[in-house]
Amino acid sequence: MINDGEQQWDGWTSIVEPKPHLHANVAAKVPKLRPDLYTDADYTIWVDAGCTFTDQLVNEVTKNKAEWTMFTHPVRIKLRPEVEVSRLNKKYDPLDLEGQVDHYLSLGYPNDQLWGTGLIGRTTSDHNARVGDVWLREICRWGFQDQLSFPYVCWTNDLQPVSLGKRTQLSVDWVKFADHTQKEFEEGYG
Repeated sequence: MINDGEQQWDGWTSIVEPKPHLHANVAAKVPKLRPDLYTDADYTIWVDAGCTFTDQLVNEVTKNKAEWTMFTHPVRIKLRPEVEVSRLNKKYDPLDLEGQVDHYLSLGYPNDQLWGTGLIGRTTSDHNARVGDVWLREICRWGFQDQLSFPYVCWTNDLQPVSLGKRTQLSVDWVKFADHTQKEFEEGYG
């Protein structure tokens, strides 16, 4: 199980790998998108650094050993509203989010699913390694707002993540994301 923060948990590996030639936000994506490069485990769970969780997280995520399992986005399903909210965060100012979405839509992406990418459970497989590589290429091309590229990558790579039930990351008590409070989502800043 992999976490990109400095905290240590029993059975978890925190990955902090400087890559001075890359923007820090892009460098942090490598272990997120290709956890198989850092472990020989058959199944990995990725959680963002700002995440706190209980032991129940492992049970919930590994229940069915899905190829990919994660939360659906708690508020939005379409890309353009995600761009609008992303624009409220200055770290995305230099990114061409609008051009990215226009590109995906021009290629026929149906724009029907948005995922929360702060928690990902997945099997280790050649297919998932390829998906991770394609996702990383999209991030290198367009930028590190990975929620925009992930559904497009799923669509182009025959990947259908399994949702963690009918719940969202805001409706469970076994995982909390530091930068995703209920108030922020209600106000549209999540």
